[in-house]
Amino acid sequence: MRQYTPTFIAHAKSFITDLLSAGGLTKANRANVDTIPNAIKIHGQDEAKTICDELRYKKFNFAAVDTALKALANWKYLAPASTSGSRYFAAYGDASLLADYLAWFCKQVHFTWDDTTGDPATMQQLKEYSVFGKALAEAHCYKSDPTPAATTTSATAKGTASAQPKNPYKSTGPQSGNARGLIGTPGHKETVNAGGKLYVCEFDKINRNVP
Repeated sequence: MRQYTPTFIAHAKSFITDLLSAGGLTKANRANVDTIPNAIKIHGQDEAKTICDELRYKKFNFAAVDTALKALANWKYLAPASTSGSRYFAAYGDASLLADYLAWFCKQVHFTWDDTTGDPATMQQLKEYSVFGKALAEAHCYKSDPTPAATTTSATAKGTASAQPKNPYKSTGPQSGNARGLIGTPGHKETVNAGGKLYVCEFDKINRNVP
């Protein structure tokens, strides 16, 4: 598994930003940033849409995603960001690196693929032989293998119960990545312009909350 170094994260953010824009998952029209064009939007929009459709619907169409990643990796003018925020022309050249960028993003926004309902042998093959499937496995993005919780020890007074969160639903973390048909970037808060309208859905019965 790759280390999530500052350089890795900077490059991943740049790639994901361009990819989501080109694939239609974000409203941003990122045609140029710092005079550097979004090469994915210009030359790889079909591939970006294939990848974004998988992120949106999670249909386990990993063969198509792998093909799209390999096509994007071969393009010589993608522009990753440096840790200082500047961008420059460079080639990724490695589909597995792009898959790791995607897996890192999915981990951050709590995207998970439900591998518990499919054929176990098929699921195992996807995790071992698909570039994207393997990256998701290493990032613990499958329902059957969630991210290991950090182990902590805490002392409580003798005879008293350990403290429990007042709202167990909130303790599960951000859920925007699980919303179907989300317009925008999971985990990214949108702001409303002056004069705009904001519609909010509230669920006040915990037992009925569905991510």
